[in-house]
Amino acid sequence: MFKFLATSFASLLYRIEPISRRLIMNGHSKVKIRTVLILLLVLLPGFLTLQTLYATNLPYLSISLSATQVALTKTIDVSGLLTGATPSAKGDKVDYNLFTGGSCSGSIVTTVTKTVPTVKNGQAIIPTATFTMNSGGTFSFQGVFEGDATNYPAKSECSAPVSVIGTPTTIKTTTTPATPATIKLGKSVKDSATLTGTNVGGTTTGTVTYELFAGSTCSGSILQSQTMMVTAGVPAGSNPFTINNAGTYSLHAVYSGDSKNRGSTSSCEDPITVTQLTPVLGILLSASTITVGQTVSAAATLTGATSTAGGTVKYEAFGGGVCGGAASDSFTVTVTNGVVPDSKNFIITSAGSGLVSFKAVYSGDKNNALATSSCMPVTVKKTTTSLSTSLSTFSISAGGFVTDTATLGGTTSGAGGTVLFELYDDGACGGSGGSIVQSQTVTVTGGSVPSVSFTISTSGSYSIAAIYSGDSNNKGVTSGCEGVVTVT
Repeated sequence: MFKFLATSFASLLYRIEPISRRLIMNGHSKVKIRTVLILLLVLLPGFLTLQTLYATNLPYLSISLSATQVALTKTIDVSGLLTGATPSAKGDKVDYNLFTGGSCSGSIVTTVTKTVPTVKNGQAIIPTATFTMNSGGTFSFQGVFEGDATNYPAKSECSAPVSVIGTPTTIKTTTTPATPATIKLGKSVKDSATLTGTNVGGTTTGTVTYELFAGSTCSGSILQSQTMMVTAGVPAGSNPFTINNAGTYSLHAVYSGDSKNRGSTSSCEDPITVTQLTPVLGILLSASTITVGQTVSAAATLTGATSTAGGTVKYEAFGGGVCGGAASDSFTVTVTNGVVPDSKNFIITSAGSGLVSFKAVYSGDKNNALATSSCMPVTVKKTTTSLSTSLSTFSISAGGFVTDTATLGGTTSGAGGTVLFELYDDGACGGSGGSIVQSQTVTVTGGSVPSVSFTISTSGSYSIAAIYSGDSNNKGVTSGCEGVVTVT
């Protein structure tokens, strides 16, 4: 309405301008000019009515886009609709303008001009213009109707921002060592990339991000990443990725894209297998030779493992010297940060074959493999025993008896075996030419020796000696000669 009034007033001034100019040129007085102005005020309603009949029309132009996001070198179609126009608009021009930026305020990149077709019922569908998007970035479109004698010029609203994405690119990666690869924990891998695509070349920039994942599919959480620059289309390779946990890993690379090139992601590299460390378990014993009843302890050391190594170490004792078969005893300790506690004291209760042996077994953990120490033998000696005897009397009559009692010393608590008592017919246990005239054998139970009695019928001098047989854990021993027993 405001534009219509302004136009009517301008048209009125255009019609009265020659009259006023002539009045001034003819030198009329100010009074006459005032008269003209009064006349104009009187005639203004009539002029306004006349202007309404011949008013310039106010059409409206709208545009629509086929897309607001396209790839570089692809096209966008822009079409227009002119409404509120008179039939005289046919043949008038409509410019479709492509602007840099998203607000139709930058520089015009391209203009495509179309002609208004026949106007029906105040409307005309403007022919479609096709724009090839040869630069990446953000753009906008606006239509401009040129107008004519009965239709004012009109501009469409600025279109929504249009995003032009660069040319598709392809990124490929190469891992050192080549995948599939197997490396030891704590070792590293490097990745490099090559970038290809229509517009990749000397001006291509952006970044490449190398990403390391747990598992073989390049999915889930990113464990490590490195972002490197792309210079003249060539991505910089990664720095080493050091992997400190055993398992399966994978790598890929992501190109950021730039103004002319679309970002891309490489395929997932073949798996990288990171193996456990193979530590060495050493063992040291507190003694290499012991006597039955004594103890042995073991100390283990773990080398070549991670500084955070955990798990357990099991100390095992075996009868014999080869650490074979089932363990006779064991003791398990917890490993903390690679430190292995000592074992308990193993009490050796049997000499067996004369040897026992020990080894240690490390359970391993997620980063360190199982390890077994060497077998360490220990010589086990029997106890050194003593045997003493005691006679009930040293003088009897012929036909009487004498009782001898033996006592073992230094044996294990469960000592067995036998004791042989021998009666000699001299006073020196055969040392002065006598011989054994009687003997008796008794069984030792739990280190206790039963007493024996000898009945002597012939007068003379006699003596008695005792011999302990020993057993698996106790050495045999002979008592001293006990005499002289006088028989009258």
